[in-house]
Amino acid sequence: MLPAISSAQQGLQQSEVQVDRAVAQISAWPSSSQFAATGSSAPPAMDTVDLSAAAISLSQATDAHAADTKAIAVADDVHKQALSLVA
Repeated sequence: MLPAISSAQQGLQQSEVQVDRAVAQISAWPSSSQFAATGSSAPPAMDTVDLSAAAISLSQATDAHAADTKAIAVADDVHKQALSLVA
């Protein structure tokens, strides 16, 4: 496998882990119906910064995934062009 593709593949795997963590953090945030059932008008003591950090992490992972996917496509194109020059 080409080093560029291998590196991008590792990046894709890291992005997947980052997305999984961010989704787990976001899904753990209580919904309004969950805290309304307790008679409270406010969510339980959870830091809003945690939710913001999870959302930012999700956005970063999405951007990294797109960049790694593009890197794989470019490496594949370069590889095809190199093979056509040799042939």
